[in-house]
Amino acid sequence: MMIRVSLLNLAAIATLLLGAEAGPCKPGTTAATSLAETTSSLAAETTATSIDTTAVTTVADITTTTEAESTTTTAAAVCVETQLFVNPNFDDIPDEITPWSSNAALTQNQPQSGTNALSATFANGEPDYYFKQTLQNLSGKYRFSYYYRVVSISDNADYTCNVQLSAGSVSEYGAMYDIVGGWRTDSVILDLGDDTIAQADVQLGLTCLGEFRGIEVDIDTLAFTRVCGAA
Repeated sequence: MMIRVSLLNLAAIATLLLGAEAGPCKPGTTAATSLAETTSSLAAETTATSIDTTAVTTVADITTTTEAESTTTTAAAVCVETQLFVNPNFDDIPDEITPWSSNAALTQNQPQSGTNALSATFANGEPDYYFKQTLQNLSGKYRFSYYYRVVSISDNADYTCNVQLSAGSVSEYGAMYDIVGGWRTDSVILDLGDDTIAQADVQLGLTCLGEFRGIEVDIDTLAFTRVCGAA
């Protein structure tokens, strides 16, 4: 009987002891919950970190529009040394000097070039002779060249002969050796300025003044040439 009681008591004691040891295991549920919460929190933080560290870059489409300035360049007129007289030696049309106008007479007596020249005959200082052609669109500097020949002079003449070359209102005196001889040439530079002259008479004027009965001077091969650069 004593043995039974002891066994029962032992069983009761064992049960009590086991119950006491099983009691503290309850926090295991709390630990599991805490682990789950920690895992969830870490996952959330990881996700948040991923979002925070993800750089969303928006590339702005920058369109640069360059407006080309409309530039108008006016090229300077090219200077060409061109002889402008038409029919410069009076040979283009038989018995005519077109487009020249002159009060001198056409002659075929030993011209400087071609077949014709113009002859100016003076008596007692008269008249004044001219050899003229009208030209268009003139500007800048021009060389006006001419050939002349003193054919004859009356005895005991006391005289002087002059050549004056002009274009519009600009004029210069040219050289002239007023003694009988062969053909001679000379030229002058006429500066008409930078502004274009729409139309101008370009003329050689010839005078012989003094005391004499007669003087004959021939004129041939005239040229009016644009000068480029320094004259």
